[in-house]
This record gives sequence, C-alpha cells and structure tokens, in this order.
Amino acid sequence: GGEAVVHALDITDGDSVDAFAKAVVADLGDVEVLISNAGAVAPGTIHEVDTDRFARELDLNIVGAHRLVRSFVPDMVARQRGDVVFVSSDVAVRARPFMSSYAAGKWGLEGMAHAMQMELEGSGVRASIVRPGPTWSEMGTDWDVEQAAFVLNQWVRFGMARHPHFMKPQAIADAIAMVVRAPRGVHLNLIEVSPEAPIATTPITEPVEGR
Repeated sequence: GGEAVVHALDITDGDSVDAFAKAVVADLGDVEVLISNAGAVAPGTIHEVDTDRFARELDLNIVGAHRLVRSFVPDMVARQRGDVVFVSSDVAVRARPFMSSYAAGKWGLEGMAHAMQMELEGSGVRASIVRPGPTWSEMGTDWDVEQAAFVLNQWVRFGMARHPHFMKPQAIADAIAMVVRAPRGVHLNLIEVSPEAPIATTPITEPVEGR
C-alpha cells in the first residue's frame, strides 16, 4: 500500500494551485508524477450557450491544466526527471455535438501537450496523453434526464455510438499507470483507450442479407 494525502484545490484559481503544490511537496517531497485529469462538460447548442459559461469550461478544461504545469513542471525539469500525464478524450479527434466547449478544451489540451513533448525533449521529463473513449463516471450525472437522452440520441444519429459498451474508470487508471511505469528511455506519447465491442452474434465475415 501507498500513502495518500488530500488537499483542497481549485484548478481555476492560480493561487489555489500554487498553495496546493507547496502543500503536496511539504507532505510527500519532490513530485515525480503529475496527472491532469480535471474536467467538466455541460450540454448545449453552441450558438445558444452563454459565452461566460463557455469561457469557464475552457478555463477548467485547458487553462487549469496549464496552471498545474506552471506549478509542478519547472522543478521536474530542474531535477531532469518526471512524468506529466494529460487525460484527454476521444472528442479531441472526433468532436461530438452539443458539447462544444468540452471538445474545444480537449483539442486545445492535446495541442498544448504535443508542444510540451517537443519542448521537453532531452529534459528527462516526459509529457504524455491518455485519450479515453466512452467511460462510466460522475461526469454528466448532473445533466437533465431529457437533455441527456437527446444528446445521446444525437450521437447515435451522427454515427458516434457503434455499440453500447462503456469502460469503467479503472481502465483509464491502468493506462495512466502503464505510461508512468514505462522504463526510462521509453516514452509512451499517446495512449488511446476504448471500450471493447460486445461479441457479435453474426460474424462480420458473413454477408448480411439484403446488402
């Protein structure tokens, strides 16, 4: 077993992030692994979403990650050792309707991470991306039921729900662990994790009648 400590953190507040970083170092010593996993999504049609809300969600989903980088990565670079893992989403490469700010934030997050990978090359610090597909989590549980049903049906309409399977969060945790456990000299730049489809009742090699 390991040791866990808990500290308050508001990722949208730079002072809170700085205080958090100092408290973590005081409790645990030098930080060798930083995982940026905070995020939020609220459904809405892009031309109807309030601009302030759109900006708040971007602040959380991408600017917050940069605040963590600013507070933790300089010391990693000075020590020439560390891992930074950004938890992205498949919306970064396959945008979904009615969650535009989340898609924009994850696209931006991956852009920032790719730039970091080049900037940190040769520093001893690895920046990696874990890109999950559909996952059961608390995200979206505060959505209105009818609104959530509408959004999910629109995903089906646009071909974004080939099958109904979702992953458990443990699958994402396992992917993160694999990234940071990679031996020195190996850099897992990007890991995409998707739920496996259910076993097909009809082999895909068989012709489908009428086609």
